[in-house]
Amino acid sequence: MVSWIDESNYSSDGDSVTSQPPATIFCSEWRGLAADLAARSEHQAICEKFVALDSVDSGRRFLACAQKEGPKCSYVQWVDPEWAAPLKTSLVRIRGMYDDENKLMLRGNVANAEENIQILRKGWKMSLDFLN
Repeated sequence: MVSWIDESNYSSDGDSVTSQPPATIFCSEWRGLAADLAARSEHQAICEKFVALDSVDSGRRFLACAQKEGPKCSYVQWVDPEWAAPLKTSLVRIRGMYDDENKLMLRGNVANAEENIQILRKGWKMSLDFLN
């Protein structure tokens, strides 16, 4: 079972039920209801097909509860086998690089926004001085 909090824990079971479905990415080849498959959620609902976008499991296909209304269970059944350890390590590093880049971009956006606010304040002050 994959730990969704501690990415250094790479142990997972290919057919396990996890405590929380991972984040997903759109995949035109693997989506929709899995009515043709025998898998059923904890409350016997039909499962839906997803592709993970979560660190060490990115790209792995899985089935999860498709129930949209009412209580949604945490059922997840992996379709693809667990990735090899070198690939998992690479995925964690790539995800870390992506997160670092996003943080830098957000800091840059905040700095630009603060600079824009200062320019607007100066412009308003100049306009008010001109009117007086």
